[in-house]
Amino acid sequence: MELRPASVDDIGELATLVVGDPAQASTVAAMRLFAIDRVDDALELNRVMISSTESWRSTTVADLDGAVGGMVQVGDASMAFTPEVVDLAHRLDGPDFQAVLGPRLTAQARVQASYPSGCLRVSEITSVPSTAATGSGLR
Repeated sequence: MELRPASVDDIGELATLVVGDPAQASTVAAMRLFAIDRVDDALELNRVMISSTESWRSTTVADLDGAVGGMVQVGDASMAFTPEVVDLAHRLDGPDFQAVLGPRLTAQARVQASYPSGCLRVSEITSVPSTAATGSGLR
């Protein structure tokens, strides 16, 4: 295993790590929050968010023989609504996507913590399932 800065070539694997198992509670909740029915759409939304916000730049990956086996994001890894994200949301949810997302994002913003300036914030830690990791020599 080697730790290295993420690159633009890792975006697809990072999106897959963030989405995780489609049946896990956090994935189900996030898909409901964004009114997404298909896992492929959730993956595409994450790829666009990671790419357009350039949050991959604050990401370190665990490289397992050429494959991303885990990631850590330190600093701002915001899920900002860039023009690319808004365009994708429009394509996924149709012309009424703002009516669907607006109230949900307002509710989400109310429960997000604020952080003191200058603090070191780990915003995401994700790894492949342990069965995949043990096959790569991790224990």
